[in-house]
Amino acid sequence: MHLNLAEKAILVPQSDDETYNQSLPGSRDILPSRHFSISRSVSAIESGNLSFDEASSRKHFRRQTHSILRYRRTSSVREEVGGYINGDLTHRGLVLRYCGQAEPLDFNEVYSSSVLRSCRKVGEGVYSEVFMYKNSQGKAIVLKVIPIEGDKFVNGEYQKKFEEILSEIIITSELSKLKNGQDYRTGGFVDLVNVKCVQGCYPEHLIDLWELYRDNHGTDNDHPEIFEHDQLYIVLELGNGGQDLEAFTFKNALESYSAFIQVALSLAVAEQKFEFEHRDLHWGNILLSHTDDKEVEFVFNGELIAIPSHGVRVTIIDYTLSRMVYAGECQYNDLSQDEELFSASGDYQFDIYRLMRNQVNNQWEKYDPFNNVLWLHYMIDKLINGARYRLKQSKKHRDAIQDMMQLRDELLEFKSASEYAQLLK
Repeated sequence: MHLNLAEKAILVPQSDDETYNQSLPGSRDILPSRHFSISRSVSAIESGNLSFDEASSRKHFRRQTHSILRYRRTSSVREEVGGYINGDLTHRGLVLRYCGQAEPLDFNEVYSSSVLRSCRKVGEGVYSEVFMYKNSQGKAIVLKVIPIEGDKFVNGEYQKKFEEILSEIIITSELSKLKNGQDYRTGGFVDLVNVKCVQGCYPEHLIDLWELYRDNHGTDNDHPEIFEHDQLYIVLELGNGGQDLEAFTFKNALESYSAFIQVALSLAVAEQKFEFEHRDLHWGNILLSHTDDKEVEFVFNGELIAIPSHGVRVTIIDYTLSRMVYAGECQYNDLSQDEELFSASGDYQFDIYRLMRNQVNNQWEKYDPFNNVLWLHYMIDKLINGARYRLKQSKKHRDAIQDMMQLRDELLEFKSASEYAQLLK
């Protein structure tokens, strides 16, 4: 057993009757709020300093847990990474090698207004601004722009150093490459198209897009005008994975069940290949898009697994808290001193952080794939109780909801996503 009875009680819902009844004829369109048998009277909530509501979960979470960003990503990457990089290179040199550059490029030349056609800001994070544009082939590309190595605090946080961004680049790159794996293959992780190191003034056309986003949606971030003319940035060019799970509308639960299985198999593949744990797989980090492909294929331990797509495809993003082993070195984020992360309240997501801490005994270098199971349990509960559906009154939908409810009751008996994946072979 991985959880004691008290911990398992946290994960047991009070009732699913309302949820299932919602799919019956005459039901309301909006599911009731989820209630778990756990006290949520955290001192920060009582003092009025924190607030939470489901509709703005990621915005509130980002500010509640900003202290995690003050604790540097811990990486045992030495001067040598793998067998193909010169051991004498500094972290700066290693990052530039990944970028295929000898020196940083000019920000305004690389990402000029003529290059960034049909560009718009689509999101933001504590570390980054996120834009999307169409490249010369008409393909949508997401730009994650991350300031690094500067002395200024950005959005109340330290800027990342070359060493830290190297770790993120490695994780993003290696997970992206799993789409071409041999014995272990999945296309379920965001595609890393390119990575560039740039320097200079923030381009005026991107500032205009930033201000337009601020005026229409609001922002928690500092204005880009705070940066100096010699500021360094890492730009991750990523594939467009679609809408996040919180915003996506499924036709019915057959689609969402397929999405769950796709996430589970992707985690299983990464567990076996890299001892990977995502550690932050809330529904803002699961993207969905529509697909005409009838099946989604995976290779697990050399065996092909093809599952019905039911018209949806999943992409997993954001590895800020993730842990993996690459080239014999462990990449992880040490959260042991971040009490704020573990005291946040208001959603099942925050219970998962505390359960993970118990699993690894607050030793975050430790590998425990049961942490992936915890996030799968979180996801399937969101699919049952929080996801949006257009056709909730069909028998297919009701049957799939019942199947997911049964799986949720059994899921915590698995030790890893890999163990669950064995059932799908």
